[in-house]
Amino acid sequence: MRKSAFLFIVVGLIALSLLSPSPSSAVNSITGIALTAGSNCTNGAVNITMAGDGTATREAGTASIGGVVFYSFEQPTGLASFVGTFNGYNYPFPDQAANSIITLYGYIGSTPQGNNTIEWYVTYNCTTGAVSASCYGMFPTCSGGATFSGPGLPADRNLVLITSDTAVYSEPGGKPTGETLKVCQTAFVLDTSDDGKYGRIYVMGGWIPLASTTDVPEAYGQPGYPVAPGCEGK
Repeated sequence: MRKSAFLFIVVGLIALSLLSPSPSSAVNSITGIALTAGSNCTNGAVNITMAGDGTATREAGTASIGGVVFYSFEQPTGLASFVGTFNGYNYPFPDQAANSIITLYGYIGSTPQGNNTIEWYVTYNCTTGAVSASCYGMFPTCSGGATFSGPGLPADRNLVLITSDTAVYSEPGGKPTGETLKVCQTAFVLDTSDDGKYGRIYVMGGWIPLASTTDVPEAYGQPGYPVAPGCEGK
């Protein structure tokens, strides 16, 4: 009798183990992607509806025009266990020409992307805000299996927030290049002038007066690093 009872308990435990979900079988999921209202030619953002299983360690994104990447990031993620809709996942890219067709691509999971990685893209007209294409799913649904790539960021860099509209100059104290950085945009400063008053910026080239900037974390605008007051949606 004791033997039969023991066998019944063992069989019951095996059945429960087969029916119970294993933590290792959990996966990240994404069920929606949308362009954030107010996305324009100086800043883009998306709203991500997702469920994180806690395994994601990295996130990355690119902004591109015609397949040419002009902005990228790759960093630790703060959304590993996030469940719901994250509004305003930010791409604080340099100012682009009116009516540019910009594609925002991104993923949350691992670098390089693996089977726990969710990904997405949204393509939109940066003046009208009209979305012409979008995609979301598990890697490689939206990237065709292409691993993350973007313009490499120099190791010696410093992210700054533009605090007042400023022209970009050909050299410290030189002539304006015609480009302008607007308040609430961000830029990577690679070098400073000998007098410490100007910084050479990444991607757009040229120099800007550092008096018109303030230092911000490199993950600025991403989960856990909110944008500065007054810059929401810009």
